[in-house]
Amino acid sequence: MLKKSLKLAAIAVAATLALSGCSGGLLGGGSDTNTDGPIKFGMLIPLTGSESAIAPYMQNGAQLAVDELNAAGGVLGRQIELVVDDEACDPQIATAGANKLVSAGVTVSVGGYCSGATMPTLPIFNKAGIPMVIPAANSETLVDQKLANVFLVNATGSQQAGAAVKYIQKIGSKKVAVLDDATSYSADIAKRTVDGLKAANIAVDAVTVTPGESDYSTAITSTLSKKPDFIYYTGYFQEAGLIINQLRAAGYKGEY
Repeated sequence: MLKKSLKLAAIAVAATLALSGCSGGLLGGGSDTNTDGPIKFGMLIPLTGSESAIAPYMQNGAQLAVDELNAAGGVLGRQIELVVDDEACDPQIATAGANKLVSAGVTVSVGGYCSGATMPTLPIFNKAGIPMVIPAANSETLVDQKLANVFLVNATGSQQAGAAVKYIQKIGSKKVAVLDDATSYSADIAKRTVDGLKAANIAVDAVTVTPGESDYSTAITSTLSKKPDFIYYTGYFQEAGLIINQLRAAGYKGEY
């Protein structure tokens, strides 16, 4: 996914540089005025915070793609430089990181992991005339902004929810519990899944947990009291591992 994202970004960069001479850049905003140095790709990822375990994989994957592109000649004869900053899955930190990337002179943004942190960076990059190729964040709210400079690689929340409903129908579940962690990404998919299950006449209960907790036994007890045969958690992996362990400890034998 990251290698695909970087190739899409390379296309966006080529278009930006090709058009910059006659229209001030892809969006009429700032453009890369240094025609000799490397083209800077900016990447916001969760270097710190609860999801920081994913950051090395994202950075290494992106660097691998950059190395491959550079070995093949780069973009329009120029090499690519990856500039990484922190989003921490936190809107304020992501906003600061986006501003740093703009100040560093990036030509394109190829980051964005948590939707809630990516959302406030959209107007920053848009104002600077910087295209965004987003490899991971996928909340429908990102699409709803209808910005010409934003391109999502991942499936949107509605697409993921639709796939979940089809799978649940396929395995014949009769009663489903949908858990979310109240973040933009998680809550969006959960709501769309609940709506889809109701439309399919499948019984469903919705439960929201608080991310970062060390014990979800109250939410699990409440969930299991409804006797679901399928549990669908839409949040991030750190909480998911704890929830699965506690579901097993509570005796849950159904699918999830």
